[in-house]
Amino acid sequence: MKKRVVIVCLTLVLLAGAMAAAGLPLESRAAAATPAPAVTPTVTPELPPETPPAPEAAEPLAGLGGILIAFVNRFASAMKTNPIFSTLAASFLMSLLAYGLGAAGIAANADTVIIGGMMILVPGLVFTNALRDMIYGDISSGIHKCVQVLLIAGSMALGSAAARNLTIQLWGPPEIAGTAAHSLGLLCFGAFLGCTGFSILFNIHGPGMLLCTLGGIAAYAVYALTLSAGFAPGTAFFVGTAFSALYSEIMARVRKYPTICYLVVSIIPLIPGASLYYTMQQAVDGTMDRFVSQGLFT
Repeated sequence: MKKRVVIVCLTLVLLAGAMAAAGLPLESRAAAATPAPAVTPTVTPELPPETPPAPEAAEPLAGLGGILIAFVNRFASAMKTNPIFSTLAASFLMSLLAYGLGAAGIAANADTVIIGGMMILVPGLVFTNALRDMIYGDISSGIHKCVQVLLIAGSMALGSAAARNLTIQLWGPPEIAGTAAHSLGLLCFGAFLGCTGFSILFNIHGPGMLLCTLGGIAAYAVYALTLSAGFAPGTAFFVGTAFSALYSEIMARVRKYPTICYLVVSIIPLIPGASLYYTMQQAVDGTMDRFVSQGLFT
């Protein structure tokens, strides 16, 4: 039992640290790929929505958030707590820890720590199954799972918002660090670590783990190269997701395993975790125009 707890904790550290270090996916590149509107002498153009700064640098402290989430979820499971309330508690405590580390000057960017930890709570598997059910005609099951996803996402937002408001009352508004660019090789390495961690969480062993991880690296590389070629962010996400789906279908037929095993891991690097977090933050701050624009982008 102790060995299992250690493995779970190390896996969550790997996940949170990898996601925070790589900043997956790079919203800063996506924002840079969107051209700004032209300014004329007589007409004042509408300013584009402010894109929140991307994570500044690697945040190993995001692993602490992953460990805290592991212990909260384990305690909630032992107490047979509803998953919605356990997610709310884990999100609140993890965000409070991140903001506290930021206020103490230990964490350079509290938002990075929170984003890295939030990726563990994102119900990606449930959402993927919901879309699959609706595509195959099982509308009732798909809607049921979509409602479950919305409830979990709402509990994450409430927990993070409560921690942020409490932090502002105690230590003032958190400082936000500047942006930083990373090489494609470093981003692919972050995708490798993140996909490996999720493969462990989803109980994927042996060669299947390596193949799922390679699919995630390739999907993110396709996304990044498409974005670098000058295409719009939406097009880059579509191309990367299409590659992930095609890769999953091919591997499922070659190795005689369910497609979902490959799809749910290989698509992890394309989940806009940072954009989701900043969308929730805009709603909490009351800037509904930025909330709508950021939500549409997400």
